[in-house]
Amino acid sequence: VIMLEPSSGALKPSEDVSISMTAQTGRQTQNNGQGLAPVDDELLELTGQGQLPMIAGDGRMPWKYYAAPYENDRRPKISIVISQLGLSDADTQAVIGSLPAAISLSFSAFSRDLQEKIDRAKRDGHEVLLDLPMEPLNYPYNDPGPNTLLTTSSVVKNLENLEWTMAKGMGYIGLVTHMGGRFTTDSESLL
Repeated sequence: VIMLEPSSGALKPSEDVSISMTAQTGRQTQNNGQGLAPVDDELLELTGQGQLPMIAGDGRMPWKYYAAPYENDRRPKISIVISQLGLSDADTQAVIGSLPAAISLSFSAFSRDLQEKIDRAKRDGHEVLLDLPMEPLNYPYNDPGPNTLLTTSSVVKNLENLEWTMAKGMGYIGLVTHMGGRFTTDSESLL
């Protein structure tokens, strides 16, 4: 997975670098402008934090249901994920409107009108993820924000923070670490 983050200012394509997306992924050809699957209430569970993804009674899993279709031709593949979207409306709209559907988009749980942005990205054929704030190496100097998973927090508190993030949007295929250098290297925290 290649992670790209929009910098301050509008994300603009470089004249020196181009990313060629072909029908090999199957996403462009199978999408046909219809967008990806809308939110399905059978894949949601109401909790104290809000609605969280769950496996439906018929066995459907949210990450598979909301994923973009693809043709498995056994050739190597890469994934490109643009993260930290949603905080700047201009950057978010530029990314959704200009990048090919084969590029996945990850949104900050702190975004205003988050579900509206997720829905628009899915209508344009982008797989959607949520950024999960995790403790970086230089925390608290570099702070991902409230509800961050911390090595000093209890398992119960980290689960509450995880559910808080997961309940902020619906119809996503997974989570992407936001920062997390310390948290992801601490074996006790990952248990």
